[in-house]
Amino acid sequence: MEPDVLDYIGEKYEGVVIESYGAGGLPFQDRRNFLEKLGALTEKGKIIVIATQVMFEGSDMGVYEVGVKALKKYNVLQAYDMTIEAAITKLMWIMAQTKDFDEVREMFYTRINEDSLY
Repeated sequence: MEPDVLDYIGEKYEGVVIESYGAGGLPFQDRRNFLEKLGALTEKGKIIVIATQVMFEGSDMGVYEVGVKALKKYNVLQAYDMTIEAAITKLMWIMAQTKDFDEVREMFYTRINEDSLY
């Protein structure tokens, strides 16, 4: 997928959930630089959640260089042990109430399931 797709998505939506490689990897070099697009989206106040396609591992953006860079530079959230469906649903519910990043982050990381890690 080309990172430019995030330009279009950012024009249409207030929040984006990205299903990353492994525990939190994204392409970040040359023409497939998703980090630049994350920066542009977060500057516009868009809420970005990074999830994983690994079913039982959860996301951990601290594992890969790109994840560490994204967490340090941009206001992005991690889905951790949430499924992609749970992250999307929770984000939609939260963003119906607020689009302020700090409030979204607090609500997103509030446990609503006793079996959840976050």
